[in-house]
Amino acid sequence: MKDNNVIIGEHSYVEKGFRLLWNKPNTLGNNLNPKLIIGKFCSIADNLTVYLGGNHPVNYMTTSPLHTRLSNNAHSSWKEHLSSGDVVIGNDVWIGDNVVIMSGVKINDGSVIGAYSVVRSEILPYSINYGNPAKYIRKRVSYETEIKLIEMKWWDWPIHKIKDVVFLLESENISELYNYYFENIKI
Repeated sequence: MKDNNVIIGEHSYVEKGFRLLWNKPNTLGNNLNPKLIIGKFCSIADNLTVYLGGNHPVNYMTTSPLHTRLSNNAHSSWKEHLSSGDVVIGNDVWIGDNVVIMSGVKINDGSVIGAYSVVRSEILPYSINYGNPAKYIRKRVSYETEIKLIEMKWWDWPIHKIKDVVFLLESENISELYNYYFENIKI
């Protein structure tokens, strides 16, 4: 799937109840055309909500957008607050049910976000995170395995090569997977 504000990589899926919230398209200012970018082979469960915008300035006397509600005018100082930027979800990420992701967040490759989490800051590669706000719980794999997975970027291999090693990708056998990569992919 690809449109102006959403790019979803090959073999990724988003289940039912997906909500994407962003600003009005013709508003001018910083970060007012943010994008959602989802990598390849991501598994995203029901009811994901992604905020690409809609922030309100909390340091003003009011958080109400009086300039649009009462006078229908654009108010330049609000434009700086509306979004914190793109949301980027890496490759091979698993996101559980009812997760909320705020604007400007990067979720790195291989990460897991537990159900009912609220993601407000960057998520480390190959980590397990959950809670409100989402907090780092532990690494998914050893440091050595993580380095090899980052190097291999298996999601970028030709699909026929991925099909050859599904049994390895769905295992804990990093040695054999890395050997395959070294002999068949890395040239």
